[in-house]
Amino acid sequence: MRYLFLFLAFWPFTSWSQDSTFQFRGKVLDAQQQAIPGATLRLMKDSLVLKGTTASADGSFQWAGLPAGHYQVLVTALSYETLQRSIQLSKSVTGFIITLKPAKSTELKEVTVAGKRPLMEHELDKTIINVDAMLGSASSHSLDILEKTPGVSVDQDGTIRLNGMSSVTVYVDGRPTYLSGRDLLDYLKSLPGGTLDRLELMTNPSTKYDAAGGAIINIRLKKNRLKGMNGNAAVGYNQGWTTRMNHSVSLNYNQKKVSLTSTLSYSKDANQSREFFDRTITDEAGNPIQKVQLQNRSWLRGHAFMARLGLDYTLSQKTSLGFLINYTNNPKREGLTYASNSFSTQLDSTGRGSVTGTSDRYNLGTNLHVLHQFNTKGHELSADVNYIAYHTQAFQSIENQKIDNFYQANFQYQLPAFLSIYSAKTDYTYPFSKGLIEAGAKWSFIRNDNDYRYLRMVDNQLLVDDRKSNHFIYDERIAAAYLNARKTLGRWQMQGGLRLEQTLMSGHQLANREWEESRFSRNYVSLFPNAYLSYKLDSTGGNSLILSASRRINRPGYNQLNPFLFYRDNYSYSTGNPNLKPAFIQQVELKFQHKQSWGLSAQYSRFRDIFFESTEAQGDIFISRSANVAIGQLMSLNPYLNLNPASWWMSNLSGSLVRLSIMNTVLYGEKVDSQLLTGRINLQNQFKITKSWSAELSAMYSGPSINGQVHLKSRYSLNAGVQKKLWKDKASIRVNAEDVFRTWIQRDYIQSLRQADQYHEMRMDTRRIGLAFTYRFGKESRKRGKVDTAEEEKGRVN
Repeated sequence: MRYLFLFLAFWPFTSWSQDSTFQFRGKVLDAQQQAIPGATLRLMKDSLVLKGTTASADGSFQWAGLPAGHYQVLVTALSYETLQRSIQLSKSVTGFIITLKPAKSTELKEVTVAGKRPLMEHELDKTIINVDAMLGSASSHSLDILEKTPGVSVDQDGTIRLNGMSSVTVYVDGRPTYLSGRDLLDYLKSLPGGTLDRLELMTNPSTKYDAAGGAIINIRLKKNRLKGMNGNAAVGYNQGWTTRMNHSVSLNYNQKKVSLTSTLSYSKDANQSREFFDRTITDEAGNPIQKVQLQNRSWLRGHAFMARLGLDYTLSQKTSLGFLINYTNNPKREGLTYASNSFSTQLDSTGRGSVTGTSDRYNLGTNLHVLHQFNTKGHELSADVNYIAYHTQAFQSIENQKIDNFYQANFQYQLPAFLSIYSAKTDYTYPFSKGLIEAGAKWSFIRNDNDYRYLRMVDNQLLVDDRKSNHFIYDERIAAAYLNARKTLGRWQMQGGLRLEQTLMSGHQLANREWEESRFSRNYVSLFPNAYLSYKLDSTGGNSLILSASRRINRPGYNQLNPFLFYRDNYSYSTGNPNLKPAFIQQVELKFQHKQSWGLSAQYSRFRDIFFESTEAQGDIFISRSANVAIGQLMSLNPYLNLNPASWWMSNLSGSLVRLSIMNTVLYGEKVDSQLLTGRINLQNQFKITKSWSAELSAMYSGPSINGQVHLKSRYSLNAGVQKKLWKDKASIRVNAEDVFRTWIQRDYIQSLRQADQYHEMRMDTRRIGLAFTYRFGKESRKRGKVDTAEEEKGRVN
């Protein structure tokens, strides 16, 4: 595999010879010869869409690597009539002018948008999920949408998977969240579904992206570049065992040199779960000597307030400047009650207890970016500076009682945490004949400061118990540089790159009256090659083969390294692992794509030192922590099929067949050697009943899976929805039902435990009814407007 990386990665650098493909460049203007930024252009041949792009601030667009032939260009823009032009390409074309006429019914009136994007669009390097095509999106939050996305699954511990791969990182508008685990889930719950535009799923991102994660999910928020004032609003209500709400309003203003975007949202989150644990303790011969049964009920009530403001300003024809500020406040209350029974030959003891907690999370994110375009051909230099802060104040109160043994304990946790992130990056792009070179550098510094305190009741006073308290500071510095090149030679397209990253990390546990100070640190430099090769099997590009290969890394989450021992119930604890190592991933993917109709990809990934949540049995006490596995591998086949059985019926079918293997690992004296063949199926049906009425019916099946020692059983769900469009398609009312038969139940068991085993079942608040109202509004101006065309930069998500 090493030689395949090197061959594919550096092939483009040796292939700059001339070929028989051409460039096509031009501008999109209105009747007054003013630029129309944000116009959508599609290049077609024989009704097949080959490429798509968006007009820049001065209305310019370009395509490269086009073979000679006859093409059609389809151009659409809000408040303008759709236009299709034909062109015979026998040489490179520059200065091609496309003039759009204003739509007769929308001049100086409110904007209407026609057409509906499909749920899934497949491009050579990514799959796009158009969120608005999900009827339940407006009444849901972002985590709900991810869980319903084809190929994506979310584990209870916060692990997000794509096509079976657990090392997935999440971006929002191309920028990092720097969160993982439960913290990432809480953040996604604070983003209402009505603010999302699309999801970009990338199984093999280029070296321009951080090397962290085997795959990337990039969440793109809604942004309208229409000139003048416009926006959208969504009100969502969702009812199950608990009540949830997701409301948002976005305003956009684009005029002359200024582009202003803003979003306000409010979410009410609530959840309930009912869990059952059945644990068996054995002697060395495997004979049962004790059984523990636990019944837990947990609940959550929370709110999230989010404000987002962005401003882009065009300093000159070639230079633009912008800033973005984002603020989120997420207060919540949660609790758990449990009842336990412990048996040997008969009932020995019973217990009960409760955990109640409150937390308040504040998130402030700021970004400053600048873009300089040397010309209209894509030659540009950009820079980004970011600061992000997450501040959490949390308290927990625990009451425990073992009734038969007359044991009672009351204590509290104080859990303040502060996460600070500083980052800066620059990217340079240089296009040339049928090719492109990209280079850049990035620096980031992260500090995670957790001052966890255990307080116990002594003589009716709460006193800090230093023996069970912990003040842990984690620092991480990453310096990176990359070089990437792309070249088109006839029907061949090649891309190769190399990324260099140096990581300096340190952990510091501060001393107190019971514990001495301790430290650990690591310093390592890694190379991450990436290669991509595609071939068009026919002249229209309707059938393509794509081969890609990469090496990537999965670093531990910050809290996974903290050795603090955290209480869940009388029989369950969790802690971090300061000895946790980063996992390195090598992966190869071969993909065939036939237009937008169907495709099939085969993927192979090999992991070294992959980590997962492990469980250690110490008598009847179970302690969970992350642990490394020596070797793991994943092989998958991922087909998709888009059908139109009738003019009123559109169907999307996608799935994956996955072979998971964990090999040659010993955990807590027990061998872990798990192999599993499993699959996942998503079926989405959309029905156009009348011009204004539509419906949706979807089903999802998730086969058995492995998460380290945990083996999860299969589950499935059925969802349905209906939509009524109002006011010339500017508004809609949506009703949806989720998990109609309440079959999305988690059942799992733990293997490879020393002298113990466990069965677990959890039922959550998944059967729900949603109601949402959405509305688009806005007026256009005939004055010339410019917007910043800087692509929002990609960053690391840990």
